Amino acid sequence: MSWALFAVQVICLLASTTLVSCRKTGKIIVLDDSNWKNSLKGQWMIKFYAPWCPACRANEEDYKAFSDWSEDLQINVAMIDITKEAGLSGRFMVTALPSFYFGKDGEFWRYNGLRTADAMHDYVEGELWKNNEPVWWVRHPDSIQMTMMSWLFKTSVIMKNVHDSLTENYGLSTWVSYAIFGVGTIITGLVLGLLLVCITDFISPSKPTRRPPKATEGPFHVPEDLKTNAEEEEKSRKEKRARESEEEDTGDEGSAVATDDEVERASQHSQESMNGSQASSRASQEWETIHALEVADAEHDSDEPDTQVRQRKNVPASQTADADTKEAGDGAKTE
Repeated sequence: MSWALFAVQVICLLASTTLVSCRKTGKIIVLDDSNWKNSLKGQWMIKFYAPWCPACRANEEDYKAFSDWSEDLQINVAMIDITKEAGLSGRFMVTALPSFYFGKDGEFWRYNGLRTADAMHDYVEGELWKNNEPVWWVRHPDSIQMTMMSWLFKTSVIMKNVHDSLTENYGLSTWVSYAIFGVGTIITGLVLGLLLVCITDFISPSKPTRRPPKATEGPFHVPEDLKTNAEEEEKSRKEKRARESEEEDTGDEGSAVATDDEVERASQHSQESMNGSQASSRASQEWETIHALEVADAEHDSDEPDTQVRQRKNVPASQTADADTKEAGDGAKTE
């Protein structure tokens, strides 16, 4: 009985030791362009590194120790080599090495804490990632713009490999390789431009232009729609000309009436001016006649009393002239 009890205790001890070792044992997942979308589900800690990076090599032991607790923390621990997966480095916009990202159900947070295993363990277990904002949707690895950025990074790697192959395997100089890339860039731009023009013309085709037939092809046949448009335009031009002529006639009549009124007013004004000038000239002549008579009376009839002269001053010129003529006749008879 005691032996049986001892055997049971030994088995339980071995089982517990095995379970503990299984919980602490984990493995680091290697992500590439074919399986990186697995990180959009569940919890992930992703490390971006390069074999030539000293800081990345210094963190290897701590990161491996952290991966031993992956099952306990229910998290997947992964690594991405940017020298082999340039597209993924473009998706996550990796600008420093090593870089760490924590992901949970499709959302990602940049881990900027200490690179020790304990610090990463506390970050995941204490859910410290909730204190920070996740990656902006514009820079989300699964967005369209970051997918295009991934293609750009892949293209740059391909161009670098081609350049290395031209200079190392084929023995071409660096400047010849640059010239080949320049010509290739121009040709690629022309092809893309032509493709863009074709797509634009397909989406929004230009309207076809109608060319009239030549004189040698026979009588010119005007389509019905063009004929209708021409008739409508001719009709509208005639109506416009008629309105303009009516406006001109109305304006001429108004101007003519205005001219007659102005002429009549001008004639009245001139007649009044002439009458005034004639009256002024008559008055001037009368005063000149009176003055001449006064001078004549003063010279020839100095013996005439002053009273008569003063009386004659108040007599009109015509009466004074008649009186003088009568007096002169009487004087002649007396003589």
